[in-house]
Amino acid sequence: MTEINQAYIGIGKLHMRIAGTTGAFRHVGNCSVLAMKQELDVKRQKDYTRAGGGTLKKVSRIDAVNAAITLLSFNADNMALALAGSATAVVGATVADELGTGYKGAMLRLAHPPSAITSVKGANASFTGAIAGTTLTVSAVAAGTVQVGQTIAGSGVTAATTITALGSGTGGLGTYTVSATQTAASTAITGTGPTYAAANYELSPGGLWIPEASAIPNAAALLTTYTYAAYDRLEAATGTSSIMECVFEGLNEAESNAAQVVDIWRLDMPAAEELALIGDELGELKFSAEVLKDASKGSGVSAYFRAQKVSPA
Repeated sequence: MTEINQAYIGIGKLHMRIAGTTGAFRHVGNCSVLAMKQELDVKRQKDYTRAGGGTLKKVSRIDAVNAAITLLSFNADNMALALAGSATAVVGATVADELGTGYKGAMLRLAHPPSAITSVKGANASFTGAIAGTTLTVSAVAAGTVQVGQTIAGSGVTAATTITALGSGTGGLGTYTVSATQTAASTAITGTGPTYAAANYELSPGGLWIPEASAIPNAAALLTTYTYAAYDRLEAATGTSSIMECVFEGLNEAESNAAQVVDIWRLDMPAAEELALIGDELGELKFSAEVLKDASKGSGVSAYFRAQKVSPA
């Protein structure tokens, strides 16, 4: 005989896949809330036949079936759901001579989150210039940026000459101070950037941090060689809500862990309510979803969701 008084405390695993597909269901990980919420459309006919009013007739229909879901696992697939976006696995690799502009007391953002910096050096340049004394006058720039620290070479240029200071030029046309006194007629010159010692920069999660005391000139064009580990790239708001098919494998702890299995045919999951990136508590991904009708279900089968409840032994 079925026990009349049955309590309920639910735990279990939530699985999802794109509705309409036949692929594997994905376990979403730890989930602290899964609640089905039915909104009622209530129609009442008042009693107008006597004083005091009241309700003579009442019709209640389910207007909508909603679901509150809180995911605790911040894996890439859950994050993509939360952001109404996509997740792409990026294979770790090495990047050689990525060009960027470095500023003192600031971070130089790299294209990938670096795991190690191999080298940082000034960018190269090709330009036309003439030298009189210690003044280099640049009249044309073919490529790159002229900057302090470059070693320059060209016809008539003294070997190992370096650019030591800016004059009227700030990377392009203008004057610069060089390390050796000399005279060189206008000629094609190449500038090779210096390789900076590791003490002049720091590895940061997003790229390269350049301290104020660094020997790297401010606003310098830099070539960074680095390695990065495999990571997931999440692109936010590239889509709309996701229509998911869900299976909840539940256990009723209040009744000897009797099974409670729920199938949700089509669950419209918009982006999560928020994504807290800074905080003192463990993060949560909260969704306010809505169960949509599955028109393929026939007579006697719910078009919304179905529960299979095992009675306790």
